Amino acid sequence: MVAAKGNSGPQDQEIFSAGPEEAYERTTHIALVSSFIASLLAGSVVPLDPGDASGANLMDIHRRAWNERALAATAPGLDERLAPIVPSGKPVGVVHRWFIGKTQICCTW
Repeated sequence: MVAAKGNSGPQDQEIFSAGPEEAYERTTHIALVSSFIASLLAGSVVPLDPGDASGANLMDIHRRAWNERALAATAPGLDERLAPIVPSGKPVGVVHRWFIGKTQICCTW
């Protein structure tokens, strides 16, 4: 997984074109720092809300979904590496048991 501050389409394209080809091929997920931290807490990749997803400049704001043409123009297989977009306020998981045991955090977000 690659987490990037202020992740955007141009940054995704740079990840694809700058490094060795196999580095991008081995990348399973590309996430914003905000969703990366939520994914760490949940113990799995969590979806993005439209506010975060729109910052990538790859979202169709009317459909609140990834824009297929923008994804295809940015990097091959990018649609498979980005988390889905879900409505704001929708719970996306629970805190993983490891964090509960270490920190006594217990909630759904």
